[in-house]
Amino acid sequence: MTEDQQLVWDTLKSDPARLCHSWAQDILKSKRSMHRKADKYLGQALDLFAVEDIASVVKTWLKHYDMPLNPSKLTNFEEFHTRCGHYVMSHSGPDTIKDFF
Repeated sequence: MTEDQQLVWDTLKSDPARLCHSWAQDILKSKRSMHRKADKYLGQALDLFAVEDIASVVKTWLKHYDMPLNPSKLTNFEEFHTRCGHYVMSHSGPDTIKDFF
């Protein structure tokens, strides 16, 4: 399969792990369009996945790919926070929470 075919297949299967990494590669291609692309893919994740998977996608972008995302540049951040904020806080240990400050 080509990369495009794999992306379509993963989207149809709603495979958050594979999509997360495919999206990250696209997001990191250009610093100038990074937030625009991240916002687009975050919106897709919000439409396709359960809360646990959405949080996992964003965590992978932040930790594994070390993306310097600024929430104020993401139009989908409010929806992400509303849907996933409680889940993130309830599934984070003290060591994880202190990483954010």
